[in-house]
Amino acid sequence: MHSVRSFAAAAVLTAAAACLSGCGGGSTATVSGAVTYEGQPVGDGYITFTPADGKGQDAGAKIADGRYTVIGLPPGPKVVKVMAVKKVNFASTSAEMQQKAAVARKGGDHGGLVDPADTIPNDAEGNNATVELTAGNQTRDFNLKKPAKKGR
Repeated sequence: MHSVRSFAAAAVLTAAAACLSGCGGGSTATVSGAVTYEGQPVGDGYITFTPADGKGQDAGAKIADGRYTVIGLPPGPKVVKVMAVKKVNFASTSAEMQQKAAVARKGGDHGGLVDPADTIPNDAEGNNATVELTAGNQTRDFNLKKPAKKGR
């Protein structure tokens, strides 16, 4: 009985050691930094790093107060995608909702009534950029801008 337990423990340790040495292909990258859109920190969003060759898994992290950190990325070229959502302050009562609507209508602004969820366009300048990640810790800041107007 003792030899069965010893064998099982050895098998588990061997499998764990093999995975740690062989899984992930060696050293990984940890990347952190700031994300801005039109000079303002992205308050609430998500950043993803996708292998540029399309092989392998995406990795990402939440953006909070304009900052992010992603741990355990395989080194190599990555396509970076930034997504952000607009925080909407919903009315807590019908009276408050009517008051907000009246103020918005008076000013000719209907933007506070129905807000788009995505605040960073997919084609924003700097979005979907390709970066080269190396093993170890590194800082990558992303300063996104409105898409360039397309001429006709």
